Amino acid sequence: LILHRREATSINLAWTLAGMLYIGWMLSYYVALREIDPGRGWVLFALFSTFACDSAAFFVGRAWGRHPLAPAISPGKTMEGTIAGLVASPAAALILYFTLKITGLPLPLSYPQAALLGFLIGIFAQLGDLVESRLKRRAGVKDSGSLIPGHGGVLDRIDSIVFTGVIVYYYYTVWVIG
Repeated sequence: LILHRREATSINLAWTLAGMLYIGWMLSYYVALREIDPGRGWVLFALFSTFACDSAAFFVGRAWGRHPLAPAISPGKTMEGTIAGLVASPAAALILYFTLKITGLPLPLSYPQAALLGFLIGIFAQLGDLVESRLKRRAGVKDSGSLIPGHGGVLDRIDSIVFTGVIVYYYYTVWVIG
């Protein structure tokens, strides 16, 4: 604090506190999801659909991506990858919904509701990824850490799940239990 300008220290402290609040508050929705019945199914639904979206977007974008999605925010993201993620997320949601149903852990959804929630997860998973990329650009860093070499940091591994837990929680509270 003594060696740095006071204004820069205040700004850095504010960004650090905002980041902790952003991550901690948003991920706390997974704890709230786990507490509802059947909480394990809801958490699996959110994570499985998110990871399917991320994986499809990455592999399709890498293989066939030609049209940038938001080059100023994240130059590697493509429209083709985005579309693949938006298709994979509801597909994964339907597969998991069916799997949970036959294994005795059914979610109180219909197939169309599961597909819609999967699609919403796909949208918000990609939005979380873009928000995190924007925050990194704003901070002037390429990677959010070095704990996981080659992966841009821990925040790059969890950026997509940050918003999806919130979406699933509010979908449940608004549409399922009314």
